[in-house]
Amino acid sequence: MATKKSGVNVFNAVRNVSSQSFKSVVPYANENNIGEISNILFNDNYTPQYNEFVGNLVNRIFKTIISTKSFNNPLAILKKGSYPLGVDIQDIYTNPTKGQNYEFSESAMSDLLKYYESDTKVAYYRRNRRRKFPITISREELQSAFVSWEDFNKYITSLTNAVYSGNYIEEFNWTKGMVDDAYEKGYIHTEVLDADITDKETAEDFVTKVRTAFLNFAYPSENYNSYNLMNPTDPKKVVTWTQDSNIFLIIRNDVLSQVNVKALASAFNLEYADFMGRVIGVDKFDNPNVKALLCDEAFFQIYDNIFRMDEFYNASTMSWNYFLHAWNTFSISAFANAVLFITNDTKPIDSMSFASESTEVTMGSPETVNLTLTPASATNKVTFTIQDTKIATVSSSANNSCTVTPVAVGTTTLTAKSDNNKTATTTINVVAA
Repeated sequence: MATKKSGVNVFNAVRNVSSQSFKSVVPYANENNIGEISNILFNDNYTPQYNEFVGNLVNRIFKTIISTKSFNNPLAILKKGSYPLGVDIQDIYTNPTKGQNYEFSESAMSDLLKYYESDTKVAYYRRNRRRKFPITISREELQSAFVSWEDFNKYITSLTNAVYSGNYIEEFNWTKGMVDDAYEKGYIHTEVLDADITDKETAEDFVTKVRTAFLNFAYPSENYNSYNLMNPTDPKKVVTWTQDSNIFLIIRNDVLSQVNVKALASAFNLEYADFMGRVIGVDKFDNPNVKALLCDEAFFQIYDNIFRMDEFYNASTMSWNYFLHAWNTFSISAFANAVLFITNDTKPIDSMSFASESTEVTMGSPETVNLTLTPASATNKVTFTIQDTKIATVSSSANNSCTVTPVAVGTTTLTAKSDNNKTATTTINVVAA
């Protein structure tokens, strides 16, 4: 009975937003007149009404029922709204002004005319997600759905679930992916847990570290924003802080299941009900070392740029192709506090390579040879070896570079090998001075 009523309500919602000419031909739906409505809509004499019905059904009604009909992205609360104009979003942050001592003097009088330059930083977030989700509505399938209001409701539900859930699931994964990406690039501060969270003791250690970070967020600090990690050479560090009401905890569900949630709520100085509004459980992160993220809600810069349906009628198959276009900006803020809780600060090397296939070394002049690691923040240990030590020797000066010292004119091979079995080689040509 519920699905029958839902089908009737959906149809009447379409009728309510339709033209007067449509309403004059097609009656209100009730539980018993689906046959009458079907005979009108699928009568070739009423093609304009049929076309209007399909258009309003997809373009206007789908959006009103989707919140209850499709996968709800639990991270959507972090979105910052719609930004339909332009491609880039500008984020401006000005550091707090430094105080000066008061003095009553002639030189202090002249300070009135000085120019006091503010320490302003700017970041740009570029639209980087442009996706489309197609769905086909055929005349035959739609007509088959008009056998009963229950079938009509099931058909509409299947369409909305297919299109919109596809988008929301992608948005959910994109948002989690930003956390993994920031970790891989070294753009987020980390707190290493003593051990994996598997029992009461390790769970308590996790809660303690979360509470410490939560309390520290309240104080102006250089220690938790991403700007200082993204711009290590800038001598003017960014100072940020976060109000309690703007802090969220994104945590893996398996970790959350091990933690005393009431103790965690107490760590946030919140009642349990209020605390749960700040906690977002997720199934996983791509990197198994990542357990949870404590962050200012401004850390996620997510904007909807375009969200619309476009249509194309295929006369050959008597079907409508609809495309949901979902364009977004996904980025992290350089000016917001965030700390990632991890259990093992190792990042495996995916690949590595030398800059060129061969390197020339002059007798008497040791040469530094650099190795490119992917990802750049990988932590696997790399060992360098020379095939013929009578031609040259090698010493490691860092995980991604070594020093080749020439011994005699000739050719040999330099090999780099990581402890997860990735390798790279380059030919060493030693030439006379």
